Amino acid sequence: KKQTCFVQVDFSGHNEHEIDAYFVVRDNYNAVSSKVFSWNVDTEVPEFVPEFGVSSIEVENGEVIFNLKSTEKVNFEYKSANSENYKNLCRNKDTCQRTIKFKPGSYIIDLRLVDQAGNKQVEQFSFTI
Repeated sequence: KKQTCFVQVDFSGHNEHEIDAYFVVRDNYNAVSSKVFSWNVDTEVPEFVPEFGVSSIEVENGEVIFNLKSTEKVNFEYKSANSENYKNLCRNKDTCQRTIKFKPGSYIIDLRLVDQAGNKQVEQFSFTI
């Protein structure tokens, strides 16, 4: 019979450490151990490098020029305030330079950094074309 369990562990005091763990499942008759799982703990949220944050985004001739930098390798993503889904700017990089054309109008954009562990940082900026 297939069973599922959920375990929540606070690793906040172990950032940048390698953790090894295994699970033991017991019933009244047997005990079975899993293989050993290893992973690196990453609890830090990626951040925009200040001189390359949203203040370094330029708007010229209907185009938005992104020149961004993060404190670690991340996926750089963006979405407009009225959209549910993020679009990729750059993947698995610590810098991102990209130009995107927008139609005339006013925009509020969420710019998001997502690291390999799923930690996220979001900054918002607005502009008019």
